[in-house]
Amino acid sequence: MRTARCGSALLRTKKHRVTNFIRDKKDLDYTPLPDIFHDVFGHIPYLAIPQYARIIEKFGRAMLHAKTEADRSKLVSLGWYGYEFGLIKENGEMKAFGTGLISSQGELENAFSENVLKLPYDAEIVSNTPISAHEFHKKLFVLENLDQLEEVVDRWL
Repeated sequence: MRTARCGSALLRTKKHRVTNFIRDKKDLDYTPLPDIFHDVFGHIPYLAIPQYARIIEKFGRAMLHAKTEADRSKLVSLGWYGYEFGLIKENGEMKAFGTGLISSQGELENAFSENVLKLPYDAEIVSNTPISAHEFHKKLFVLENLDQLEEVVDRWL
């Protein structure tokens, strides 16, 4: 969790790490590690959206203020299934939102397949849903809008 706390400290100060790791050709569809594709095609463009940038900064602050490992774990899940692997409604249509989906062709195709259970983003359920970076997701959550994600993180501040 030390790495998460270091990353959270940067987010809180409105800074975002960018890795210099690039996935191997055999891993173009999926990589368990964030790489430069994930950062440059996922997070960086979204940071130009003021509300998204504010939400990321708030997640950083919330992680640093969390009192227990259990609370940090809940926040990790809320972010994971929100800004990393979330789906979002736009004009009644479900779209990819999370940076892990945007930066992975395999995850993106999987997300919209019949293999994935798509549930409403309910903070209580999401915060208790384990994450895994080692396989395609079998369950993802759908945000109504960015306001919903911001309201969720605001409860932790």
